[in-house]
Amino acid sequence: MAGVEFTARTTEEAIKKATEYFGLPLSRLKIDVITPSSGGLLARLGLKKAKIIAEPTNGSPEQELAEVMEVVRRPEGRSSAQGPAEDVASLAAEVVRRLVEPLVGPVKVEATARENQVQVEVDCAEAGVLIGRRGQTLEALEYLAMRIVSHKCTRPVQVQLDAGGYRRRKRQALEETAREAARKVRATGKAVVLGPMNAQQRRVVHLTLKDEKGVTTYSRGKGELKRVVVAPK
Repeated sequence: MAGVEFTARTTEEAIKKATEYFGLPLSRLKIDVITPSSGGLLARLGLKKAKIIAEPTNGSPEQELAEVMEVVRRPEGRSSAQGPAEDVASLAAEVVRRLVEPLVGPVKVEATARENQVQVEVDCAEAGVLIGRRGQTLEALEYLAMRIVSHKCTRPVQVQLDAGGYRRRKRQALEETAREAARKVRATGKAVVLGPMNAQQRRVVHLTLKDEKGVTTYSRGKGELKRVVVAPK
């Protein structure tokens, strides 16, 4: 099969498009980066595109999915009377393991589930490889895991993936930034505008400050340039 060209705002997003198009994990694709993303304002505005060429190395999407599901079905010495949350956690852990071990070798995976949401923590020596620039590789892996787990469960399942505690640390730092902004607003009586954030980051700020006295939050802007405003209440 000839390679297929993909373009996106960043290299990681172009790779994400390729994995979705072929229905394969990164380990089963050959990626040639033609034009890497440069970051900065041009990338955020979409004026400089990343370009890659991707093609499968072995197998087909159907075979890959079948292999993942076959591993999940294998007995692991656990009780067959697991509840639904335990089933989803076990499935998500195995799917993530199959996605990341070809990239970084053996990993420790822990997963906890509640209703239609599962959190998966990956511990390994090469966590940086899974995280990628600004966490974009981690986002791509999370998206793949979510697609596979949701397909197996025949219902939408939100997968939240972390590696080496990266997202936990980022969340803690963002929460502290939000609280510091609230302190400044109370001290000066003036609004504070935080930097551009994605939807998940904005949600963290809103939740962190929703019970803070004397301040309120709202979002303004569009797309990648959207910001949270912390204002006097």
